[in-house]
Amino acid sequence: SQPIIFITTEGQAGSLRTRLKEDAELPEADAERLAEVALLAAEYRGANLFPGLPSGTILRAAEVQESAGGMSFSVHCEKPGGETIVLPQVRLIRPGLQQLENALNAIAVAMLLGLDPERSASALRELRLTSGRQQVEELGDGNLLIDDTYNASPESMKAAFHLAEVLQRNPTYESSVVVLGGVNELGTYALELHEDIGRAAGKSAFSQYYLLGPWADKLAAGVLEANPGALIATFAEQDQLTEALLASHLQRSVILVKASRGYQMENICKALRKALPRHTRRSAESEAQSTS
Repeated sequence: SQPIIFITTEGQAGSLRTRLKEDAELPEADAERLAEVALLAAEYRGANLFPGLPSGTILRAAEVQESAGGMSFSVHCEKPGGETIVLPQVRLIRPGLQQLENALNAIAVAMLLGLDPERSASALRELRLTSGRQQVEELGDGNLLIDDTYNASPESMKAAFHLAEVLQRNPTYESSVVVLGGVNELGTYALELHEDIGRAAGKSAFSQYYLLGPWADKLAAGVLEANPGALIATFAEQDQLTEALLASHLQRSVILVKASRGYQMENICKALRKALPRHTRRSAESEAQSTS
């Protein structure tokens, strides 16, 4: 069978030409660099597909609704010649623009394979995602946990901040807390990108910042650049951070936990679940499933 390479978003991965020609790895490309990929496609006998993100030239999301229990949106499919069809409403059990983009990409690939886009949109209702990927869960004392500990990149960090902002708009929650570690394998870009991640976190105006590991100071510098009055605590060891976090008397807070896989931040989420149990706890995902 003919393999398909689907290029979605590009981080600080260096030259796409080098990646394709020398490393034989799958590069990721953002909208600003898709032109380079298109030129390379003929050279390397690849196929490329433009799913219309973010321009929406082929697939367009509309009527987007987000909550802790997931998200819903309609998909407008613009076919060649100007015909537009509206696909069945898509419901996902996890919120976040990153999930929306992934769903549109999945429909685009299905179209490339000749599958019915309406059936593809309907099938997304049954999607179950890996734990630790923007997993939203209610805790005790009115808290809401965003467990995004599976892995991290600069782009997914910013997507997680956006999700926390969206959920914080619910008047149920009075504050927001972010617990961050670093992003591994950034090479020569590491210092610059950790400061940039910090700036993005600062712009999201969390009530409290808990920063872990060797890049905590760079993250903090970025946070303070964007949000000079931010409340920041930095830690060298995870146990110290967890102890301080649990001692902060969390109530009615949105709590985001995220870092690269090597930081094992899932241990912090486990500690939060143990310290803040819900007597009849149901994850936001299970609630979404029961109403879909």
